[in-house]
Amino acid sequence: MSNREYLSEVKSFPSMLLSALSYGKDLKEIKKPGAIFVAGMGGSGISGDIVQGYLSSLPISVIKNYDLPNNIKKTDLLVCISYSGNTEETLSVFKAALNMGVNIVVITSGGELQELAEKNNLPLILVSKGLQPRSALPYIIVSLLKILEKAKLISPLGGELLEAVNYLKENGERLEKQAQDLAKKLKNKTPIIFATPKTQAIGYRYKTQFNENSKVTAHLNVFPELNHNEIVNLSYLEKGQAKLCLLVLKDDKDHDRIKKRIEITKSLLGGNFSCVEELQSDQTGLCSILSLIYLGDLVTVYLAFLYDRNPKDIAVIEKLKEELKK
Repeated sequence: MSNREYLSEVKSFPSMLLSALSYGKDLKEIKKPGAIFVAGMGGSGISGDIVQGYLSSLPISVIKNYDLPNNIKKTDLLVCISYSGNTEETLSVFKAALNMGVNIVVITSGGELQELAEKNNLPLILVSKGLQPRSALPYIIVSLLKILEKAKLISPLGGELLEAVNYLKENGERLEKQAQDLAKKLKNKTPIIFATPKTQAIGYRYKTQFNENSKVTAHLNVFPELNHNEIVNLSYLEKGQAKLCLLVLKDDKDHDRIKKRIEITKSLLGGNFSCVEELQSDQTGLCSILSLIYLGDLVTVYLAFLYDRNPKDIAVIEKLKEELKK
């Protein structure tokens, strides 16, 4: 796959959201659970973080390891997500939950997870194959929301999702230009991401996309906690000399005290960075979340291009997986 083909894959974000609306139609009704657990790693697992942040009123926990939490009950719902279907941590959680008799729903494009779900007659959403797992995020987010819809935990999301798709399509060129401009500012600098409680999952997506797509180190911290530690070391930077760019991810519904903390923090530290950029959608709800994620995906791909790096390449992860098989 060429760089331009990968860019086309990333730019398919709105179309993937639209396609995913048809997912889950054959799912049987899911009994309303006491709590929801989402098991997944990397580009699959981030969907749990994003939905957890979006639906903060629901008892959603995200599992990113090999072990089933001690507090999970048979009456809870476990959604196991692995795009490849072969993620060993997720398979470990799946098998433990199966033995315990927990209600399980699976999201995958194939692999062992699909085989086990079908063998055990479990609810399953199959998403389209052939993508990098991180590029399949639109499919996975919508699939997860569809499951929660089937469990009668949220209202049908068709209208809100269509609104987001239309917004991304109508503003695609503007977002792409914004991404290209930001990528130029970020070249030869380390991104320092300051998120708020409402944008924390988005901030983590930015960090991991910088890591995988751009092949650069990025740091993430969250208000208000960062005001109790990280501002100290950053205050010792030489004014404007550090090759660091501060990205502040905000939401219009952030707590008023968080908004004040952002402004004070910028006034105290802003001059120490090579650049400071504030990123906030002009939309609300799901549209706001998806538009910021899409922008970040584009930024990290264009930054890879500026470094003449292949955004698709994750050879070291594949090598690690091969070593684990020995």
